[in-house]
Amino acid sequence: MTSEAVLWTRRIRVVLGVSILIISITLLIWGLLPPRREVRTQPISPAELQLPAPDSFLPAGQLYSVF
Repeated sequence: MTSEAVLWTRRIRVVLGVSILIISITLLIWGLLPPRREVRTQPISPAELQLPAPDSFLPAGQLYSVF
């Protein structure tokens, strides 16, 4: 290779390396930024807040003991 070709490949490598470094630092800073705050409101009706009846916890055959 001629000295001119070596200079061009070296320049290309330096430009590529600096570009990758700048992109990496930019992504690092962006990743360290705190997430934006977000509040979501979901209405819940009072019927959805009631507990199920105790009878529904047991299978149908075990509601009453035979003893």
